[in-house]
Amino acid sequence: MVKLVERNPVIEKKSANYIMIALYAFIVFSFLITIIDMIIRFPLQSQAVGYSDIQLIVINILGIIIQIVFFTYGLYQAVKGTLSPKRMGVVIVAYFGAMCITGSENIIRYATWQLVCVGIALIIPSIIGAIASFCYFIRCKNDKIWSRLISVAAIWGIIRIVINNYQMIRYAEQYLSMNTTVRLVLQMAIYGLILYQTFTLTKKRKNAIEISNTEKQKKFD
Repeated sequence: MVKLVERNPVIEKKSANYIMIALYAFIVFSFLITIIDMIIRFPLQSQAVGYSDIQLIVINILGIIIQIVFFTYGLYQAVKGTLSPKRMGVVIVAYFGAMCITGSENIIRYATWQLVCVGIALIIPSIIGAIASFCYFIRCKNDKIWSRLISVAAIWGIIRIVINNYQMIRYAEQYLSMNTTVRLVLQMAIYGLILYQTFTLTKKRKNAIEISNTEKQKKFD
């Protein structure tokens, strides 16, 4: 029973799977539009940007490409109905990894070591999320600590998104554009999906272990 859980799709409920497929498809489409927009606008801005700006652009593009590749992989597996825990883990690890890469732009941007330390601290939750996802989904380590760390990393991601955008609106007096709003909702939806996937897998593994233990007990009786 336990082995069956690791082979089957994590999300087997059709309605939930359709929502996940739609979200994956929207993520891929949104990131493709974003990267095309960046490529088109770069020649127009090339005279006004310096080396550090180019570094930031490259980092952002790299992070987006990683997400496009792995969410496309996840979309393909979800459509086939073969998005097992390990395959789902690959997508989640890649996402947290991409967040580490894009988050490193803050380290490049900062000039003082104090601010560099702050920049490093901000990507630590994503690093933890990537490691925990690898252990929990891919390595099938069923210790509670891993699922909890994934949840903490995802919740932190949501909180940080809300705080950053609140500060931008309140202190920078900038209103969210349609593109920014879509990206905001999309990122929060991704973290929400990670929470749901982690919860679902935890529940399935727990049920499988209980059933296996019950069957073993019956054999001894």
